[in-house]
Amino acid sequence: MRNLITIFISFAFFLASCSQNSKSDKPKTESARVLSVKQNTPEDGEPEYPLASITSDFAHYWNYHDRYVKLYRDFSAIDEDGKTIKKEAFLRKLTSGKFLPLLIYTENSGGSYKLVKIPAHIAKDGCAVIAANAKTELRYFKME
Repeated sequence: MRNLITIFISFAFFLASCSQNSKSDKPKTESARVLSVKQNTPEDGEPEYPLASITSDFAHYWNYHDRYVKLYRDFSAIDEDGKTIKKEAFLRKLTSGKFLPLLIYTENSGGSYKLVKIPAHIAKDGCAVIAANAKTELRYFKME
């Protein structure tokens, strides 16, 4: 009898958990809405997402970083002056905490990132986080 009650209660919990709304049914947060609007078919060398929306605050930047910045992949690295540089040099500059990686539209399958100066309003919150993340990526890159 106890086993039957335990099974019934477990089944009830299972049904209750299945009837809850999934995460995908929830409305998007403001930061997700900002990044979901991609620039209309950018040209080669132009940002995939508007810099102004990415850098409006650190939460928007981090949402962008978490979704689109994949520094472990093979990618084309571009410095702040628009010159192509090696991936290691790119990661070293990111570790300074003065730059952020901006995803640039390109035909390259790995993508392309350009170094962009961190705006002052994000610098106080984001410099250390961006630099720490870049140091981790640089360490893994050296292991390859």
